[in-house]
Amino acid sequence: MKEWILSTKGSLCIILLIWLFNSCILKVKYASLHSIFKNYFKCFKSEAGKVLIAPLVSYFVLPVLLAGVVVREKIIDSSIIEILTIIVSILTAMLFTLLTMIIEMKAKVKEDPSYYSIEVKASQKALIETYYVVMFEITMCVIVLILCLINAFTCSFDVLQSFLIYACSFIIICNLLVIVKRIFKVIDTDINR
Repeated sequence: MKEWILSTKGSLCIILLIWLFNSCILKVKYASLHSIFKNYFKCFKSEAGKVLIAPLVSYFVLPVLLAGVVVREKIIDSSIIEILTIIVSILTAMLFTLLTMIIEMKAKVKEDPSYYSIEVKASQKALIETYYVVMFEITMCVIVLILCLINAFTCSFDVLQSFLIYACSFIIICNLLVIVKRIFKVIDTDINR
């Protein structure tokens, strides 16, 4: 037992358990991700409040299945970790910039409803949902960076770690389409009026 606790996987499991204990049991709000995930998943509900299955399948199930296929073909290695770290770092910076733009767009819609669209409520809803998706994407990018750094520092590459990194990466990529669609909706409405 002592050997497992002192091993890399054992130590990482203990760290994860402490983080889960702090987040779920003690409800430490300082680093809580609960509201980010909660607001993100609200975007996948219909006006009646029912969960929309098709988007969840498209943006979660398919990326996870794709990760399963890819991990069978190639276990992650240091070169993939390096590429992913660079891509995700750039993507995170881009998402923070987009976040600033969304906040500015929402302020302009609030100040002058005719500025972005005749359909003010639709634009505001799309901007709020885009904000939630961007926050989710930033969170996922940080998770991928943490996983990549753990793998890079420990030089430990196995199926589970590969699957988690691939799945999170594919979820990030697929959810970029959600951001594009929602930004398109706001800007297209304004352009076509």
